[in-house]
Amino acid sequence: MPAKLTHEDYPEMIPEGQTVETIADSAVMISYNWPKDSERYRRVDTFINAFFPRIDEFQRPPYHVKWREINLAAKLEGWTRLEPAQARLDRNDVADEHTRFEAYMRAHHVPGIEAGPQATAQSDRLFEEFLKWKAGH
Repeated sequence: MPAKLTHEDYPEMIPEGQTVETIADSAVMISYNWPKDSERYRRVDTFINAFFPRIDEFQRPPYHVKWREINLAAKLEGWTRLEPAQARLDRNDVADEHTRFEAYMRAHHVPGIEAGPQATAQSDRLFEEFLKWKAGH
């Protein structure tokens, strides 16, 4: 596909205000679906558990700006995501949603959700109730 690179993409190579017309391509990371009890499956699982948590790090300087375009949750029509990768994404979705939920609770000064272990337990209980409510809607 046609694409343009700018100074923001490559500040050391492209002068400010200029663009370079080029061709863009997509990349997909694919793994063979090894049997779950195999060493190769365990190796892919180890890679997923090392790579996925670090994606935020790769998307910040000094890493290349193209890392910012990565979407680990993107779907590829006709393909099934490997179980460990999907499980990791599912856990991250819940963790991200829990973080947003806690920020909402603090921002709206929900009574009793101030600080301390008791507040954390109450917030966790409310979040579990929220997830149950969400699943029903």
